Amino acid sequence: MRPILHKLQKGIDDVIRQAEYFAETHESDSYHSSIIAGLVHVYTDTLSNLPPRIMVSGKFITDNDLANKIRTALLAGVRGAVLWRQVGGRRRQLIFGRKRYVEGARKMLKEMQAGGGVH
Repeated sequence: MRPILHKLQKGIDDVIRQAEYFAETHESDSYHSSIIAGLVHVYTDTLSNLPPRIMVSGKFITDNDLANKIRTALLAGVRGAVLWRQVGGRRRQLIFGRKRYVEGARKMLKEMQAGGGVH
């Protein structure tokens, strides 16, 4: 495994362990910001250093909390793409299956908002 991939996987695993710890100790105030900070650290140590660099600009970037959420979303997007490819997903499947995926995501969101969780 390439060093950057190993570092990325280890960082994500560390954040998962941290999330499990906070879930067990019920420290809900610290949970969200600590998890976001952990994921931002993973992103800045790995993906932000790879070319081509993603440059985000604008007045909202001065808000550190929002900037961290953007970095976390970028990490999640890249991780989602990697997982998609690992299970055999292809670009054309996303293009032609978009409507089905959007409907499935909306259904899951409604279930989560209703308190039913994801099945």
